[in-house]
Amino acid sequence: MYREIIQDSIDYIEENIKCDISAAELSEKAGFSLFHYYRLFQTAVGMPVREHIKEIMKAIIMRQSMRLEE
Repeated sequence: MYREIIQDSIDYIEENIKCDISAAELSEKAGFSLFHYYRLFQTAVGMPVREHIKEIMKAIIMRQSMRLEE
């Protein structure tokens, strides 16, 4: 159950990465309090929500820069 919720959040983050996404928004979509969601996400993913968003953004930037070099 929690895995599906967290995966839905990850999918949402990836689909909306160009938007300003907050943990509060994700917790509301998941139906959990911010505190509970934050702990679930960090336990499942291994890093806080904001850090995960930054990592996705870095990966996208790296992919784009590699395409430009080709």
